[in-house]
Amino acid sequence: MRKYIFLGLMCIVSLFLCGSAAAADTPTADFSSNVTSGTAPLSVQFTDQSTGSPTSYAWDFGDGTTSTEQNPKHTYKTSGTYTVTQTVTNDAGTDDEIKTDYITVKEKADLNVSSVSGPTNGTKGKQISISSTIKNQGGSTASNFVVRYLLSTDAKFGGDYWLGDVTINSLDAGASLTSTNTFTIPRTATEYTSKVLYAGNYYILCYIDRTNTVDEYNELNNILTSTETIKITNAPDLTVTSVSGPSTGVKGKQISIDSTIKNQGDSIATNFVVRYLLSTDTKFGNDYWLGDVTIGSITNGTSLTSTNTFTIPTTATAYTPKVLYAGNYYILCYIDRYNVEDEIDESNNILASTKTVTITEAPDLIVNSVSESTTNTKSEETSMSKGDEISVDNTIKNQGGAAATNFVVRYLLSTDTKFGNDYWLGDITIDSLAAGESLTLTNTFTIPTTATEYTSKVIPAGNYYILCYIDRYNTIDEYNELNNVLATVGTITIT
Repeated sequence: MRKYIFLGLMCIVSLFLCGSAAAADTPTADFSSNVTSGTAPLSVQFTDQSTGSPTSYAWDFGDGTTSTEQNPKHTYKTSGTYTVTQTVTNDAGTDDEIKTDYITVKEKADLNVSSVSGPTNGTKGKQISISSTIKNQGGSTASNFVVRYLLSTDAKFGGDYWLGDVTINSLDAGASLTSTNTFTIPRTATEYTSKVLYAGNYYILCYIDRTNTVDEYNELNNILTSTETIKITNAPDLTVTSVSGPSTGVKGKQISIDSTIKNQGDSIATNFVVRYLLSTDTKFGNDYWLGDVTIGSITNGTSLTSTNTFTIPTTATAYTPKVLYAGNYYILCYIDRYNVEDEIDESNNILASTKTVTITEAPDLIVNSVSESTTNTKSEETSMSKGDEISVDNTIKNQGGAAATNFVVRYLLSTDTKFGNDYWLGDITIDSLAAGESLTLTNTFTIPTTATEYTSKVIPAGNYYILCYIDRYNTIDEYNELNNVLATVGTITIT
């Protein structure tokens, strides 16, 4: 019995001692929160991290609001910096945890457009520059938002024509940003505009934070319209879709070039020049002019195919101050050479043939002079008779770029200075005449008394010019076939 009494007393003593020890531990206050900064309204979840087994809690959130919960949730409604105090209590005492300036609450961002303006005129398919100023008049930085620019028939957002988007990485509270951005006026429906823009007058709209990525305290001030309208007009767009020519050509001779041009723009093009050139490469510059063709008009959406004939130049020209040499050349077609058309795209006006034309040199035979020889003493005294011999002096030249071989020079008597219905005197054959070479000749012929193989009639008495006709049978492919005949200045009298 005494044993059980002793054990009971020991238990009572142990309980008393344990209770005294617990009562002696004063709690230690401590806490954390899920956020310490943000924009109003800012919701903060506080978590108690105190030790020492507190039995009661008192919170002061620094904005005039308190709580007695262990893990309170509090919303800060206005901007500011707040000190949070936690007080914990148990039977042994009280402890405070004061965190100075623990919570920082900022105002939300507030983006607005201060100004937007553009040019008074614009052309579909061409670029315009738009200036705008945006401002963040809120209390927090705005990040990664889109500024959209549109054309509008009125000053309101809706049913407008998209020009382009600009992404702003960051705009601090109170900061402004002025920028000039370049956009292409659309010719067709776009990803953001399902209808075609027509010529007319339009306002420019600047819509800040178009995709609503920024949480602002005022979402109703994000759009501004220009005070003045921009007049949008249509424009042509000329391009060369094909150009081709022969595989060979001769200097001084003609070649025919086929080409197709197109107006893929939105309005008619009138009175523009298409220039054709020979080029050592496929790019415009330092080329050889062939010729120009003026186009009266070509309506939008139509094409024009034509074949034009040009003479390959033998000398420098007004448009090419250098001589064309034999070689391989591309044919260039340059539409609207003088830029009289204000086009949508000025960079698509030139096209080169896919294959080259091989240009070769050609001879060009010419008679520099022809006259009655001074050895004809009889003609100096009175006149000449049929059957008399007559000597003719003349000089011929090959002013081309290649040799001429085996050609005939014919001499005739003519009642005028032109070839036709004349009286044959004789032919001589020239074996070869090099490029640039001249040859002076003196030949003696008998004035025919009867009809000949080449003249079916008898020469009557009268006054006659002497004609020299070089390359009579056209055996030489010359670059100029029109300079092969020359007549004496004066006449001789035949009795």
